[in-house]
Amino acid sequence: MKRILLAALVAVLAVGFAGTVSAKKMYLLNFDKGGMPNDNSNVDCSLAEDKAPKGQIYLKVTPIDATKNTWMGEFSPKKANWDGYDLIKFDYFSEAKTPTSLNFVIKPKGVGGDYNGRFDAMVVARPGKGSIEIEIAGACSNNGNPIDWKTPVAQWLISGTYSAPIHYGNVTLETSEDEKETKK
Repeated sequence: MKRILLAALVAVLAVGFAGTVSAKKMYLLNFDKGGMPNDNSNVDCSLAEDKAPKGQIYLKVTPIDATKNTWMGEFSPKKANWDGYDLIKFDYFSEAKTPTSLNFVIKPKGVGGDYNGRFDAMVVARPGKGSIEIEIAGACSNNGNPIDWKTPVAQWLISGTYSAPIHYGNVTLETSEDEKETKK
């Protein structure tokens, strides 16, 4: 009996396992379905199709006072468990004539207003159409401590000081492309 089990094990190892891990995707804000951010400052937000690809809807974010910081995002998001995701992704269309610096901020529960306990990713929206990906797998807070994505997210937002409208596509959490490859 032991020889049969051993032979079966050797055969399985010789052939190998082949399987595909499907990529995961979760919408943080789905503008195509009418989603709107619940945490905004110094901006007018509206859903618009004019700068979005055909069949999609973007969120048009227009600063009210170009000298002050603006933000849009979610406070106490409905989708607060980000465990198992690697990337934040969104497309955009910037009406600015020059690149716009933006900050993607994530505050895990319990951090409150503590700058050191949150995660900040500086990104640039170039004029016209573009895409932004922010890697969160293995991310650390501003004080260098690893972020446990099993801890619910209390708030996330995109902030910056700018004067021209930016149109945002759906904001998603996704697994990396590596997860889509066949594993052996």
